[in-house]
Amino acid sequence: DKGDKGDKGDKGDKGDKGDTGDKEATTNYQLPITNYQLPITQSQIPPELIPLWERHREKYINRIEVIEQAIASVKQECLDPQLQSQAAKEAHTLIGSLGSFGLIAASQLCRQIERELSDETQFTQERIEHLSTLVAALRQNLNAVEEVKSQKSEVKTQFSPPTTNYQLPITKLLVVDSDPEIAQAVTTEATAAGMEVVVAGDLSQARSAIAYTKPDAVLLDLYFCQNRVHGLQFLSTLANAQPPIPTIVLTAPQSFADRVEAARLGARSFLQKPVPPAQAIAAIAQVLQASTTPEAKLMLVDDDPQLLERLQVLLEPWGFRLTLLTDPQQFWHDLANFRPDLLILDIEMPQLSGIDLCQVVRNDPQWSELPIIFLSARTDAETIHRVFTIGADDYVNKPVIGPELVARVLNRLERSKIRHQMLQLQNAQLMKSDSNW
Repeated sequence: DKGDKGDKGDKGDKGDKGDTGDKEATTNYQLPITNYQLPITQSQIPPELIPLWERHREKYINRIEVIEQAIASVKQECLDPQLQSQAAKEAHTLIGSLGSFGLIAASQLCRQIERELSDETQFTQERIEHLSTLVAALRQNLNAVEEVKSQKSEVKTQFSPPTTNYQLPITKLLVVDSDPEIAQAVTTEATAAGMEVVVAGDLSQARSAIAYTKPDAVLLDLYFCQNRVHGLQFLSTLANAQPPIPTIVLTAPQSFADRVEAARLGARSFLQKPVPPAQAIAAIAQVLQASTTPEAKLMLVDDDPQLLERLQVLLEPWGFRLTLLTDPQQFWHDLANFRPDLLILDIEMPQLSGIDLCQVVRNDPQWSELPIIFLSARTDAETIHRVFTIGADDYVNKPVIGPELVARVLNRLERSKIRHQMLQLQNAQLMKSDSNW
């Protein structure tokens, strides 16, 4: 099967390579599985999306024709780099477009086509054949879609919004994606879920939309307008807003580096195209639920009124209800009246220190589980050890860094919520156990 090696040629897969076999042509290149024929049932579009498919079908066919034109040029050994780049972009666009209609197999084929066209190394005969097979399989998949539609001509083509198993409160969603087909599919699903949707096809439109009305969440294609840098910059802008705007990243390239960078910049979720619109909306709903600011009451005690004012400016935009106290002598009275969900205490105050107040709280059965965060400019190990010994939950150094304090407050509130839920579950189990006696 391997044939003659020749005097200098590499190992041949298909027979004799001759005396001067081309090493580059066979350098560890292995063809992926090329059996792409799928049952027609895997190429069905959900009935509610058929009208949308009909409106944009010709655009998809035109994109495929550009890819086929590039392949023809490759075969004639006259491929223009600009045409190769354009064909790769068309394949990139089709990854998300076809996937949004549930055509996962077709989308995966486009991903492989894009990978081949983005490879700037010399095209070998094996690569050309592989690329041709991929495009033929893509055509076959889309033809299967048309066959399914013709077999089910009785299906009404009048558009009706998809039904979902969840309902969201009125939420403002900004979709930033230069692919109008994907944006439309997501808009349809989001509207059915009770969202108000604004679509931005470029960076200028996205900025204008945020300036006009701040969204509750953003669905961002990291590569919108084929520019990853702009996408990352915009993600950073959203994450640094006050308060930050929850952002769900949606992108086609399979890049672990993109996932890491998006996470570093504050993305709340990362979706890989192709993704059905319903799945994207479900992810948005999950992020909104997790990022919704709890209606928590915070009590801040510090003898520095200027610091309290700064903390008020920092925390109020997050929706927290605050009570500010400069006189620790009034602490117990205000604690009983305000009934906070979390305390923020300074350590060094006249007459009564934050440590004194913490000990009083921990000694009272009603308040012993109240989360307490200390603020202090003290960084010595003895002080830090002491505050945790008497029951502090966290310790933040002054000067206070806004995002750090907010993150710690949210973290402590979430842990307190989980602890209360566990206690309620344990109490319910004990009551059930007692009733069985």
